[in-house]
Amino acid sequence: RVIVNGRLKQRTFDDKEGQRRTVVEVDAEEVAASLTYAKAAVTKVTRSADDAPPRQGQAPAAESRPAGQAQAPAGGEPHPF
Repeated sequence: RVIVNGRLKQRTFDDKEGQRRTVVEVDAEEVAASLTYAKAAVTKVTRSADDAPPRQGQAPAAESRPAGQAQAPAGGEPHPF
């Protein structure tokens, strides 16, 4: 089981035979495992001043990311997959 957070989109079109078709698509923003039949442990991450996001008008601090952690794309949102 998974949990999906996003938007449902419905669109209608005419197929090759001229039949009117309607499709519903999921525009997923977040996907996570459902905890219905699982356990999870929540741990609080402490941030240092270097890890905090820059305030408006300030330049970002030098990057210090653990090995193997991907960088977010230019839009600021992490890649969904």
